[in-house]
Amino acid sequence: MSDDLSILLDDYNANTLREMAEANGLTMLVADGKKLPKYELLVKMLAEFFTADRILASYQRLSEVERLVLDRLLLRGGQAPTRRFKREVIRAGLATEAPEPTPKSRSDYYYRPEVPYDDGYIGDPARAGSHIFEDIMARLTYLGLVFSRATEMTTGGTLYKLRFHPAAEVYIPPVIQNVLPTPGPMAETIPEMQPVETSTADPNLFLRDMYLYWDFVRRHEVALLSSGLVGKRALKLLNDTLLTPDPLLDEARREDQTGRLYLLRQLLEALRLVQVEHTRLKPTSKNALQIPSFWQKSQVEQVGEVLGRWQKLGSFQDVSSDELKQYGVNFANARQAILNALKSLPPRRWLDPTEFLEDIQLKTPDFLFPERS
Repeated sequence: MSDDLSILLDDYNANTLREMAEANGLTMLVADGKKLPKYELLVKMLAEFFTADRILASYQRLSEVERLVLDRLLLRGGQAPTRRFKREVIRAGLATEAPEPTPKSRSDYYYRPEVPYDDGYIGDPARAGSHIFEDIMARLTYLGLVFSRATEMTTGGTLYKLRFHPAAEVYIPPVIQNVLPTPGPMAETIPEMQPVETSTADPNLFLRDMYLYWDFVRRHEVALLSSGLVGKRALKLLNDTLLTPDPLLDEARREDQTGRLYLLRQLLEALRLVQVEHTRLKPTSKNALQIPSFWQKSQVEQVGEVLGRWQKLGSFQDVSSDELKQYGVNFANARQAILNALKSLPPRRWLDPTEFLEDIQLKTPDFLFPERS
């Protein structure tokens, strides 16, 4: 436990820790009046800052709103992605958004060089009466009850030192949770999300387009460029046969800059329905009249096989992967993380896409790119 707390405190700027400690009754000066160096500061805080008396004394200083925000975080298990928690707290009427910046407020409240991990409104514990989310969280940190955990990195590959302003995740250490009063069940004031309009996807349309692409390759010569890609003329002919034409084709300079067309080819190759032979794209079956077993399976079986192959594709429709390779992009890992997250959800539950993505990224830091790329 002490090791975890040591890491948590060490992630903070030394001056921020001194302010936090002094605000909660710890003496931070040595005999000659000099400030404690950070190592000694950490030792002192580990010994004196996480006592039950100190925690309860800080809790008594909270305003009603601050207690309600703290309770909501406790009911979430003591940790939450900051952006998601912010939306939840604001929807519950406990906090407000920061005002739109003006030329004066931008210099007063917004980006500061000492808080490089955020370029928006910067929370400050000195704004005690403020109901702006960032100010509330800054005050809870100032009082030593809520901390941040960060993922933002400097260009040198080290974590930015934290200030009172909340970072990527807000967190109440277990040693503090164990002392704080247990909050009662909170009356949920946030209505369940409902979309304005709903529509049901038809997998048969996609499967039909797969079949039409395969049938076109079976009936026509589809020449490949020296790069191994299908040329623009053949792509236009293929697109004309689809039930849902690819809208990216007109602007695409090459096949892998299209969306649906390139995806269809990749899936057909992955399913071993078409293959490259010399400079041609051809059906895998040598008998042009033979219908592969895939087309004779049920829709459920076909969708399952397509989904399985899609998970493992090395690139992604609508994205120029050449631009992303230098960052170590891993599409297969991202797809698997999305599917795992969807499988864990109850049926018929609507999700905010941003919150859904944030939850995935919190559980899978290497979601699409290596965490430290």
